Amino acid sequence: MAKLLEVNNLKTYFFTDEGTVRAVDGVTWDLDEGETLALVGESGCGKSVTAMSILKLIPNPPGRIVDGTITFDGLDLLNVSDAEMRSIRGNRIAMIFQEPMTSLNPVLTIGQQIREAVVLHLGMNDEEADQKAIELLEMVGIPEAEQRIKDYPHQFSGGMRQRVMIAMGLSCDPKLLIADEPTTALDVTIQAQILEIMGKLASELGTAVLIITHNLGVVARYADRVNVMYAGRIVETGTAEDVFNNPQHGYTVGLMQSVPRLDDMEHTRLATIEGQPPLLINEIHGCAFRPRCAKAGDGCFCSTEGTPELTEVEPGHFVANCPCCMTRDKVPA
Repeated sequence: MAKLLEVNNLKTYFFTDEGTVRAVDGVTWDLDEGETLALVGESGCGKSVTAMSILKLIPNPPGRIVDGTITFDGLDLLNVSDAEMRSIRGNRIAMIFQEPMTSLNPVLTIGQQIREAVVLHLGMNDEEADQKAIELLEMVGIPEAEQRIKDYPHQFSGGMRQRVMIAMGLSCDPKLLIADEPTTALDVTIQAQILEIMGKLASELGTAVLIITHNLGVVARYADRVNVMYAGRIVETGTAEDVFNNPQHGYTVGLMQSVPRLDDMEHTRLATIEGQPPLLINEIHGCAFRPRCAKAGDGCFCSTEGTPELTEVEPGHFVANCPCCMTRDKVPA
């Protein structure tokens, strides 16, 4: 399968009065056409900044992409003009943002907001654009779409607003859809409906999907591959099956252990990852996860060695473990 997106050694820093925040610090990964890839990690690990870097939406100042390449469908995104990038956003690469109420314009109708993209990118007139908007709302399961395109965002529930965001994202048949926490603040039944709609439509349209989430249930059900991020770097990557069945990095293991299980008949207390993520404004020496790692011991030298690099532990499954952690007994998942 052809590579649609290739991110190589991407570094996105924010230069503040207090110092340099290394939000994304040398990540490398790729995404195939039609594939669903999940980017997983705690808040502040660099997931959303990675997505915004792909779309070149990093505010400057204070942020800047300082190194790396982003290749989309054979095109070097970091070297295209602003005008060409505007033609790509919303057209060939679309994004569903984290909070639909703040992403939708409260003074424009839903129809006007969907129409804007298809008029700009597909060259439709207003009548054609209105018909397209109605079809999109029907596609994402909004009833009475012909009437609802005249409504404003505040007249929709949270789940319905998120459906509108999906409709907007898919309006120009993009090759890549980036979904940044698409089910945040929705109840679990609505979450399932939204994800089923998004997965079904992406499959029918042949769209590749990058899901940014901390919900491992979403990853297990919908992702083909998983990138686990910690402190601005990818610490484990592989197929969803490999990462779930055989987690190798201490952080991935901790994430798996913190998920409640329906088959846990003993009602044991949920495990937690002790401590806090490191402040990315501070320079990190060695393994960023060492202070919280259950594998690390007194004789562990990963606090002084260089940053661990991704190493293949089985075909297609890579982990950035320290040498000393690799030789210790694995923490059971």
